[in-house]
Amino acid sequence: PATLGGFFRTIIKKLIKVQTDPEGAPGALLEGGDSVAARRCTFMELALALEPGLDEASVEMMFKAQRCITAEYQLWSTLPAFVTWCQDTPQAFPTIARDLGAYLQHREDLRTVLCSALQRIVSQNKQMVEGGSTEAPVGYTTELAAASIASVANFAKNFMPILFNLFVTVPLEHRGVIHNTIAAFASIADSVVVAVEAALGYRYRAAWPSVLPVASTLVERLGALSGMLLGGVLTALGELASAREPSSWPAVQTTFGVILRVMGPEHVLAALPLNLEQAVSMEGAEDEGDGWFDVAGCNVWLLPLLKQHLL
Repeated sequence: PATLGGFFRTIIKKLIKVQTDPEGAPGALLEGGDSVAARRCTFMELALALEPGLDEASVEMMFKAQRCITAEYQLWSTLPAFVTWCQDTPQAFPTIARDLGAYLQHREDLRTVLCSALQRIVSQNKQMVEGGSTEAPVGYTTELAAASIASVANFAKNFMPILFNLFVTVPLEHRGVIHNTIAAFASIADSVVVAVEAALGYRYRAAWPSVLPVASTLVERLGALSGMLLGGVLTALGELASAREPSSWPAVQTTFGVILRVMGPEHVLAALPLNLEQAVSMEGAEDEGDGWFDVAGCNVWLLPLLKQHLL
């Protein structure tokens, strides 16, 4: 009946709204799942169950909705191809960076595509800057590649916290692509240094186990320049280490092992002096259980690391 068909059309319109505007959809329509992918399955299952009762116009609307969903994903899937040797990255990336960040956060069904595109922009342009590429098209210059990297690196402070938070919240099997994207940003170190320094703050403590390997990568990539460029990161790491968070302490030890090997103890001790004179008096010190004491203003936690990695 026409009335029944109209009723089902209303339902489908609401289901389409769930697909496109989950925040504005009534709570009852979100029972199919807390992600777009889960709700899409619910949409199709319900649509197929309703189909026998739909009139012709409703059936057409149902298939149009599914075609739109499929077309949207297919369109996004072309992004890695569009950013390949893209010659207007310096001008275009700032105009889409905010939207890319929002989609990374809220559209788990598009994360792999978005991460692949970001990795490709960085890797191809880095390759061009570091020695050229036989795959680059004619007219793609080193200057253009450097400008493209600078454009993306300017937004590292925005993307890195998003990626760190995703890394610790997504299922283990989905972390690979997030990790590779973090590594790509870490390889264009200028603005990433600022982002890593910020991510080592207490606000992002849940992400410390994933941020610390990035800090290690920065030190290794910068090599002899680490001491000059990573002073703020080293200070932030010292504050983090002093907290002796059980969940992050093993990663802290590993990171400082890399830092001591690459920077050398003189740079580390210049930024994080032991202040042993303050530790002479142990009044008020708390035994940490490993023979070392936590004394305010001292970095005595460095002593076992210096012994382990230098002797």
